[in-house]
Amino acid sequence: TFSILISVFFVDLLYAWNKSLFSDPLILEQEKLTTVYTNWILQMPDAGALLLCLLMNAFIPAFVEEIFFRVGIQQLMMNWVKKHHVAILISAGFFSFLHFDPTAFIWRFILGAALGYLFYWSGSLRLSILAHFSLNAFTIVSSFITQHHPESFWAKMETTTTLGIISLVVSVGALLTCRNLLVRRT
Repeated sequence: TFSILISVFFVDLLYAWNKSLFSDPLILEQEKLTTVYTNWILQMPDAGALLLCLLMNAFIPAFVEEIFFRVGIQQLMMNWVKKHHVAILISAGFFSFLHFDPTAFIWRFILGAALGYLFYWSGSLRLSILAHFSLNAFTIVSSFITQHHPESFWAKMETTTTLGIISLVVSVGALLTCRNLLVRRT
């Protein structure tokens, strides 16, 4: 979960890069509509709305998506192709594709792969759900802080290339440490 959380700065950088690859007006218009919709969903006037938003936009999607993509698609691919790397990458591709946002395909693919490996190494759906929920919740809580404390350090923070690279290195290190700890247990 730490690996997924610390990756947010790398994800932010990767999202900006992925988005810059698109110049098609149709895709850019769709991305604008997605941003408007996302901002509408993330309007949280009070703590009760924050809790509801965490349930509806963090917990339920993490729970349902992890069951579908890890237990369903990933296991189905594992039985079919018999190679865990291929199964995880196919599942990650479906995960990213089915979010229907080409401007975020690359970072969602990487997230899907990280969650897939976490599930494969640990054998625990709970762990991948927790990691997925943590990333979703982090985004929602960050939005809440920004809405209610626009002058805070958090609201004014911008991702730099250096912060993105540090985030990537720490995330990969944490994920590999997790893998090593989980592999030793089995």
